[in-house]
Amino acid sequence: MARKQEGWIQFNGIKSTDLKAGLSEYPIRPRAAERGDWAEILGRSGALWAPGNAYDLMEIKCNLLTWAGANIVSLRHWLSGSGDLMIADEPSYAYRARVAKAVEIRPVGSTGLYKIAVTFACQPFRYLSNPTNLSVTGAQTIQNPGSYYSDPVIQVSGSGSGTLKINDIETEISDLTGGVVIDSEARLAYNPGADVNLSGRISGEWPVFEVGDNAVSFSGGITGLIVAPNWRWV
Repeated sequence: MARKQEGWIQFNGIKSTDLKAGLSEYPIRPRAAERGDWAEILGRSGALWAPGNAYDLMEIKCNLLTWAGANIVSLRHWLSGSGDLMIADEPSYAYRARVAKAVEIRPVGSTGLYKIAVTFACQPFRYLSNPTNLSVTGAQTIQNPGSYYSDPVIQVSGSGSGTLKINDIETEISDLTGGVVIDSEARLAYNPGADVNLSGRISGEWPVFEVGDNAVSFSGGITGLIVAPNWRWV
């Protein structure tokens, strides 16, 4: 059976070809289903859609084929837990994934090869697989190139207290001593070492980047920002 070298997945930093396995075909990647409810109104035909302003998890099923010399024990160990999932035909993007179901492993006759079917439960967005942070030292406009608002992680430097403003959203920080990291996705604030919870220093709203241009500014004792923007696409 032919070795398929061009098709691979990378999960949790390990590429399938490093373990002597490749995709037998590229997987279907669905668009995540939008949450919401249909509402039927008396006297009105059809129904109205009430959006939930969120998306469900989605599943990506990958079919792999090993080649000679593959260690099936190593493959079993690799296909567990959670991590970033990348696929060869979209190497610029990554999915935040978890192995969601039992991994199916079947021998191919007496060839010593195996077929492996693994299903990943993925968050409903694609992220950049090699993101870069943004350095902000003054008021500027930052463009969100994604198709959905993003929840950034922002390291704030300075002294005393200060206010961060993105568009009309203001986030106040009462004490900047040692730096404060604002993690909008986790709804937490912590020190740069990520071992001390500093959420009590934060008031106001958690910052987000809307799709398109975003006006960023800060005042008070803030001197600069390092932004992991977490651009994402539905």
